[in-house]
Amino acid sequence: HLNSRLKNHVRPAFGNIRAGELSTSHIRKYVAKRLSDGAANATVNRELEIVERAFGWHPSVSRPK
Repeated sequence: HLNSRLKNHVRPAFGNIRAGELSTSHIRKYVAKRLSDGAANATVNRELEIVERAFGWHPSVSRPK
């Protein structure tokens, strides 16, 4: 599951963004896109955990519930 999330969703969305460039706007757009694609809230949250670990990012944006 982790590898498919990375390959299919996280890398395409964030692969070209440097850690210092990651913004809440990127995260909001990602969450909106994934939810509109039909991803469950729990799935999006798991994907955001990957982003948090990879970028050292801490959410100032509320996660989907």
